[in-house]
Parts: sequence; C-alpha cells; structure tokens
Amino acid sequence: MAIGSTSLRLLERVSVGNDVQWILVRGERRDLPVLLLVQAGPGFPIIHEADALQKSLRWEEAFRVVFWDLRGCGKSWHSDVSFGEAPLQRLVLDIRGMIEFLLKRLEVSSSPSSDFLLERVSPLLRPIILPREFTPS
Repeated sequence: MAIGSTSLRLLERVSVGNDVQWILVRGERRDLPVLLLVQAGPGFPIIHEADALQKSLRWEEAFRVVFWDLRGCGKSWHSDVSFGEAPLQRLVLDIRGMIEFLLKRLEVSSSPSSDFLLERVSPLLRPIILPREFTPS
C-alpha cells in the first residue's frame, strides 16, 4: 500500500526458498536505493521494530528500507518451518533469493554492484556496506 504519490509502504508475503516469509518495505520516495535489513536471528523479528528504527535512525529518508522477518521468525514463523540440515547454508540461500526477488519487485535495475553482491553471497556472511557508486575491480 502506498501513502502519497511518491512514498512507499508495502507489507508483503514472499515465497523464498520454498517457504513463506514476510517483508515490510518503507521509504519516502520510490526511487531511493534499497536497504535490506538482515536480522541477527533467527529469533529476532524486525518488522515490528520498523517505527522505532525509523524514529531513531531515519533511514526511510535515504532508502527504501526492507524489514524482513527471516524464516521461522516473527510474521514468518509457522509450525512446520524447516531449516534443513545446514541452517547457515539455508540462510545464505534465503538471502540470495530475497535479493533476487527485491531486484524484480522493487524494479531495481541490475548493475555491476548488484551483480557483484549476488556473486559474493556466501556462507561467510559479514556486514556489507555497498555504496551506490561501488564498482567491483
């Protein structure tokens, strides 16, 4: 659901890795870069923290912020959730699937930055800050 002509507020059920997961996307303008928040879970839902995070950090002025309740957490919890035999690998696959979904759903044009990021999503997860002008060498 959009508020105003340029702002964005969207609560959406998404299929990622054969599982239903939920995202909340908010931003002051539809043309802002996308910031995907990957929680420190499982077990730490983030969708319900959107208002508090916006109040203190004001990210929505500079980004379309994607608040994502990961598999088995918050709105994405259900009784038959499965992480498989390799939970970290499942997380990596879910992150890759979510990035691919967001590139299409939010109409983010592919760039060397997004292509580079998709190639590098690996079991060795660490915080990544990817400036818009970033060009991989």
